[in-house]
Amino acid sequence: MPCEGIYPDDAVPRWETLLTGAESPVRDVVPMANDGFTVFAVPEPLSTALAGARSDQLRATAVAWAEIASEPDDEISPDKAVDLLERLSALARSRTEKGLTLYCWYFAP
Repeated sequence: MPCEGIYPDDAVPRWETLLTGAESPVRDVVPMANDGFTVFAVPEPLSTALAGARSDQLRATAVAWAEIASEPDDEISPDKAVDLLERLSALARSRTEKGLTLYCWYFAP
């Protein structure tokens, strides 16, 4: 799920805090090296919260996150944030149903 202009290592802890009120440590699977590539496991409390979130919870979380994460020259639209969290929630649901862990990989140039 490509997300241009979004830094998952910043977004994931904020989403978890907004959805659960707590923040879990992120477990690196492939720690970031000089090439800027990294993979980490999405914390289980966030995966569970995303999988069980109602549409109104996702929308409120997305709008709050977009407001917090947006910068003057790099704004995240609320609609884009809602779409992203809705797609992430669907992915988390499918992973939870299958007993699988949700991972995030990205390249930070």
